[in-house]
Amino acid sequence: MHPISGEIDEEFDLIGREADHLSAVLQRLDGGAPLEPESQEEWEATTLCASAAEKIYTGCERVMAKLATEVDGEKVDKGDAWHRALLDRMRQPFHGRDAVVTDETHALLDKMRAFRHRERNTYGFNLDTVIVLERAREVIQAYDGLAADVRRLLDAYPGDPQQPQP
Repeated sequence: MHPISGEIDEEFDLIGREADHLSAVLQRLDGGAPLEPESQEEWEATTLCASAAEKIYTGCERVMAKLATEVDGEKVDKGDAWHRALLDRMRQPFHGRDAVVTDETHALLDKMRAFRHRERNTYGFNLDTVIVLERAREVIQAYDGLAADVRRLLDAYPGDPQQPQP
């Protein structure tokens, strides 16, 4: 197990709490009456789900950045398109480590990366509710995929060569 496993687990716990709250909102929306277009309720649901999806993706990105620094030993350059570069790096083997994420997880996370940019730069009433709810469901899948992929990587890590093995 890699020495940063505890830090990653703590981050995943926080992301998981956010994902659980988002899941509860989505469940309530699925079980309720359809949202009236351009109503206060539609705006609230759209804004809340978009914000939660953005926060979950941002947490996932923090995990990936931590892996880039601590496991790869090399930070991602924060120049133009660094968000995409980080995500693409997690899909590829890097300096002797296996790919962190599967192609499926990468595809979901990439969708979320693009959505996050739109969410941050758009007012809630300009977001398409149907798309927001779809992305909210997908971000939970992306988080679940990333958590499983990262756990697999960290569990397979041989340990810190600086620490004596029991």
